[in-house]
Amino acid sequence: MQTTAGLFALVGMSALQDSTVAAKLRAGGAVILGKTNLSEWANFRSFESITFAF
Repeated sequence: MQTTAGLFALVGMSALQDSTVAAKLRAGGAVILGKTNLSEWANFRSFESITFAF
């Protein structure tokens, strides 16, 4: 699954391994269908898109 940490520079990148939580969920039989979207690097809360902040 692609992961960008909300950063445009990481578009197309995939995680090398599952997080601990995802691994435990998969081991328990869960099927992960998607994930949430965070602000850039998840460092702050924002109700507006920061896509064009640069």
